[in-house]
Amino acid sequence: MRNSFFVFLAAITLIFTGCGNKADYESEEAGNTVPVIKGFYGFDGTGEHLRDDGSVVGSLFLGFNGHKIYFPGQDLLSTYSEKQATDATNRICRHVREKGVNRIYMSGYSRGAIIAIEVANRVKKSCGDAAKLQWMGLVDAVNLSLWNFSSTVPDGMATFHLKKKKQKFEPHTKVIQASPLANWTMDDFDHNHIGYEDKVKLFLTKHSEQQGASYRSIDPIQEVKNLRNPIESE
Repeated sequence: MRNSFFVFLAAITLIFTGCGNKADYESEEAGNTVPVIKGFYGFDGTGEHLRDDGSVVGSLFLGFNGHKIYFPGQDLLSTYSEKQATDATNRICRHVREKGVNRIYMSGYSRGAIIAIEVANRVKKSCGDAAKLQWMGLVDAVNLSLWNFSSTVPDGMATFHLKKKKQKFEPHTKVIQASPLANWTMDDFDHNHIGYEDKVKLFLTKHSEQQGASYRSIDPIQEVKNLRNPIESE
């Protein structure tokens, strides 16, 4: 059964040896004389804001070692999606220019996943060649009211898409184009819950670590209190 613990661990091993090679990443860094400075940029699902018991995207943001920005979820109509995408692109480019970020990690849940992909494409065009788009972690991407946003991740950005099993009355999961890409369907969870599950967080954490990310063990409540800016950590 897919939901058994041992099958789950085997799936992690299979996916993480097939999409994103840690040995290759370490080899690349060993020959690089420029210090590696990492940035994480998380885009949450509809109505979600950073909180101590919040989403997988929020948890990854809180624990990530490096520069990072958290972008709250849209309202039901995605009325500020274009503004958020423009703002995110500008702020990420500013991290590249002013903080020297040269490895970009991104994650998104629900419509936040589509916004993350759109921003990645804009960053590629706007931020120059100083930063590498390293990793994209997506949780059940849907593009309701975001039909003009891209669903194709820039080539070379290692992408992992965790999806719900198809359900009749839920938002349709968008097919994502990326290379390299790993897809995994989570039979256990519906769209409203998949972005909050520890199993999903573990998948994304392990996959991003294969691409050089690192995370601290944190007390989420205290971590939120310690942030000077609730959505950005310098």
